[in-house]
Amino acid sequence: MKELAMLSNLENVSVNLEAKTKGKSAQVIFCENWDNAKVALGAIAAMVKNPVVKLVINIVVSVGDGIKGKVCV
Repeated sequence: MKELAMLSNLENVSVNLEAKTKGKSAQVIFCENWDNAKVALGAIAAMVKNPVVKLVINIVVSVGDGIKGKVCV
C-alpha cells in the first residue's frame, strides 16, 4: 500500500504541541498511549469485514505512526 507509506511522511502536517485535553498535554497523552491504541486498532481491523473500514483504520494507524515519529521523543 504505497499510499499508506506516503502518509507516514507527515512533514506537511502541522501539529499543535500546545493542545490540551482534560487539562493534560495532548502530546503527552498521545505519546503515552499510541502503542496500545495501535494494537487495539489492529484488532478492530482484524475483526471487521468491510474493506473500507479496514482502509480507514490503516490510514489512522499510518498517520499515528508518522505523528509519533514527529512528536514523541
